[in-house]
Parts: sequence; C-alpha cells; structure tokens
Amino acid sequence: MGKDTIGLKIAKYNSIGDAIKILRKHTALSIGELSSRISNNKYVLEFDYIDHEGVKTIISCYEELKEKGIESSLYELDDEPATIELFYNLDRTYSEISDEIDAEEDEE
Repeated sequence: MGKDTIGLKIAKYNSIGDAIKILRKHTALSIGELSSRISNNKYVLEFDYIDHEGVKTIISCYEELKEKGIESSLYELDDEPATIELFYNLDRTYSEISDEIDAEEDEE
C-alpha cells in the first residue's frame, strides 16, 4: 500500500466464498486474485486517501462484511490501523467540502 492510500483486508471469515461474493460487488479483481489476497493477508480494497468514492466503497464493503460475520481490518496512510469511525469522518468531511464547493459555484 502506498503512503497516501487507505485500504481494507479480510481478518477473519467462516467462508472465503461469502467474503469474495461481497468483495466482487466493490472491486473488479478476479475471484482467484481476491482469494490469494485474502489468504496472504493483503489488501482487497485500496484507494487514494482523498478519493471520496473510495472511502464510500470501503464503508459499504466493511458494513456488508460485518453483517455476514466477516471481520475486516481498515488501514490508512503508511499501513496504520484505522477505525470505521475515521472512514465515517472522512466521508462526512468530503461531503461537506463538496456541498461548500457546490454552494460557491451556485453563487457565481
């Protein structure tokens, strides 16, 4: 993972197939690649830190995995462990910035 990225790894699962089924909704990686990354504790999702859509993708995937009882680990900049709250805060911040930009454009 690069130093300006965020990511998600699969930490614990009962069925690798269930994890892959959820992940395939959020990434174009092949089933074989996802299986390899899960088995080798590598990132299954990775985005630029400032990619708002990437933040939303990680949140959505994290929540879907959690609903199925699959534990995932979140990381930010330089492989630092992160919490889902950090991702919620990033999403909120990026939404606020986008709203401010839209409001300024409407005023012009």
